[in-house]
Amino acid sequence: MPQTDLTPPVSCTVQAKAILAGEHFVLHEVPSIAVPVPGFNLTLRLTLRTGGELILPDPYSNLSLEVSAILDHRLDGFVRLFITSTIPQGAGLGSSAAFSVALGQALCEHAGFPPDESEVRALKIANLIEHQIHHRASGIDTAVVSRGMPIRFSLDERGNKHIETIEVAASTPFLLIDSGERRETHAQISKVRQTREQHNERFAQASTYAKEAVNTLLDGLSRDNPELVHKAIETSGHLLKSLGLEHESCAEIRQHAEALDVALKVTGAGGGGYMLAFASDASRLDTLKEALPGHLPCHRFHVGPVQPQNDALGIPKGVRA
Repeated sequence: MPQTDLTPPVSCTVQAKAILAGEHFVLHEVPSIAVPVPGFNLTLRLTLRTGGELILPDPYSNLSLEVSAILDHRLDGFVRLFITSTIPQGAGLGSSAAFSVALGQALCEHAGFPPDESEVRALKIANLIEHQIHHRASGIDTAVVSRGMPIRFSLDERGNKHIETIEVAASTPFLLIDSGERRETHAQISKVRQTREQHNERFAQASTYAKEAVNTLLDGLSRDNPELVHKAIETSGHLLKSLGLEHESCAEIRQHAEALDVALKVTGAGGGGYMLAFASDASRLDTLKEALPGHLPCHRFHVGPVQPQNDALGIPKGVRA
């Protein structure tokens, strides 16, 4: 195919994400806290091969007409993508959200929308793609990946999304530990849904504890109180474990963490992937890393203070290359 058939490329880069508290329960009107994870990134380069109507690559070609409508039919031709990523798939770090957000941003930039309008349309496209991938996505992953800032995310009883940047008083360290297990998000969502249907009273009580953990975490981050952050992460971890979302392969990681008084939880859908660790004494994270079996891959990152943005529209900001 001649190079002259291709439009000039547009590139977008986004970061991975981690959920600190509230995952799964967020689908049941409990707020959730999510943060970007520097050091894991996805870069998407998009160009169009001239042709008829807009056609997305498989397996998203069935969304082409809907995406074209979101873009006011400004783009034509076949979408060609070139992707490089250091975000592991099926690990709870938002690899699919990163792809969805980067694609939405690149399409909107290619279509020439002004920044504020581009943000709205790009997020609609990202949520559309993410929903197809996971079958029932809350929108939290695309929201935090788009904004690139710590956020509080919630759904009301009508399914409306509420997103706001959270206050973080000081740089707060966390450790991500790769369990080596990989899983599909929609399978874990189905597992939690079955638990809720079969044990509704128990799930309702767990949801109350999950909400309390989120509030404790917000308080701890805003006041630079490591003890409160530790308590929130620990509570969230035990709640998710009680729902069967902590794979048995994580048992040894948990044993080492608890011996060092390090709070531990799955992050994201669970069932494997990465474990999130926090200690009120940050030096214990290094001790845990050295104690882990088999030199498991770890990634240390910080959640730090940010300048709050205008949240009037609740529109996540993007991170572009």
